[in-house]
Amino acid sequence: MIMAELPDLDREIERLGALPRAKAPEHLLPRIMTGLARTRTFTPPEWRALAAAAVLILSLNVTALISYQTSLTEAGAAEEWSLLNNYEFED
Repeated sequence: MIMAELPDLDREIERLGALPRAKAPEHLLPRIMTGLARTRTFTPPEWRALAAAAVLILSLNVTALISYQTSLTEAGAAEEWSLLNNYEFED
């Protein structure tokens, strides 16, 4: 089945080769170059500021996570070692 389709494929490829080539408008390259020249690039001090902000946010998140886990552990230990459980009253 695939072998029977190959002559058709070859014929279509030949037809595509005979088509005229697409041409870009002449003003397109200068527009692209001016757009690239206007593109803002980050300078090293800006990169340092962004990196410092990222490190600060990451460290605050880690600190909050550790604090949250510690408070859960302390709450569990306090409940485990308590002598009276507030939720279990006997008549």
